[in-house]
Amino acid sequence: MASRKKLLISVVLILAGIISTIFVSIETNSEVIIQGRLVGYNIEVAGDFAYVSNNDGVVVIDKSVYNTPLRIANIPLSNGAFGMDIDDDLLYIAGTSNGLVIVDISVPASPVILGNATIGVAYNVFVTDNRAYTVNTYGELGIVDVSNASNPSVLGIFTVASRGIDVAVVGDIGYFAAPDSGLVVVNVSDPSSLDVIQTLPNTNGAWDICVHEEILYLGRHGGGLNIYNISSPEDPTWLSSFNDGGEVYGVSGDGEYLVLADLQEGAELLDVTDPEDPILLAKYMDAAPHSVYYDGVYAYLGDQDKEFILIDFDGDEPMGYPSRSPNVDWLWAIPIMLFALGISVVVLPVIAAKMKKTQ
Repeated sequence: MASRKKLLISVVLILAGIISTIFVSIETNSEVIIQGRLVGYNIEVAGDFAYVSNNDGVVVIDKSVYNTPLRIANIPLSNGAFGMDIDDDLLYIAGTSNGLVIVDISVPASPVILGNATIGVAYNVFVTDNRAYTVNTYGELGIVDVSNASNPSVLGIFTVASRGIDVAVVGDIGYFAAPDSGLVVVNVSDPSSLDVIQTLPNTNGAWDICVHEEILYLGRHGGGLNIYNISSPEDPTWLSSFNDGGEVYGVSGDGEYLVLADLQEGAELLDVTDPEDPILLAKYMDAAPHSVYYDGVYAYLGDQDKEFILIDFDGDEPMGYPSRSPNVDWLWAIPIMLFALGISVVVLPVIAAKMKKTQ
């Protein structure tokens, strides 16, 4: 009876070792993909650190060693987050049900929530001149005074369209990405009264906006890329388009190069030196990005399957480096210990019995 009990204990320990091996393999291998495990949405970058929103809030990633990006901190938010923006040492988060959340990131490894503005559901945010502009999937544009980060105050909330995904503001002019109707141009000079100027034609699917100097890049879900001259901010002039299929969820560039985050095509690097003639230079296909940030050297993705990917386009083939947790190799001690215990429960008594017989 005792030997059967020991055998049962041994089997249980070895099975536990096998199960733990599977979990440790997943945790220590950033290339393993499990749907929904490491989803990343929006991404912002400041210095050596990247911030990726997810279903639990925001994860902070140290990218100082470009080929080994490491998770170093989390900013937990109930119901997660999507859009973000950074201004100086402050991270502004569209905190879904938490409204606008303002976080001190002067010490990235120890972010501190300073305050929040109650504006209902928030999907994305753009910050300039002590004002935060928020959008949500109900088509509302919120304007918030953030001069006091600990006590932001709502100046106005306006319905612009049936849905809103992104917003950018240049001076007194705002650009509101409404996927159902297109890119809406609004005057935001008076935060108590919004003036809708026009909706640009052929911009349905408007999803993500990147502005560099007098050029506006519009990523369109299902419609590729539109490029506009906004030297006359109220009346953008169409310059060109680029579309090779897929779903453009994010655009980011520096006026010379532009990177598209395409959920179907991966990350695409374009030469936009001549904005009237964008040229595809390279693709990184092993990604399903929701967003992109380009700093002129590397591209950073908020990825549907891998959370975060740093992409180096310099070379014959683009290389991608997903994030991982630091110092997780010690987890292998768990299955090793379980296997050792499982075997020892049976083997040690046998060895002890043989030694006893030889005495």
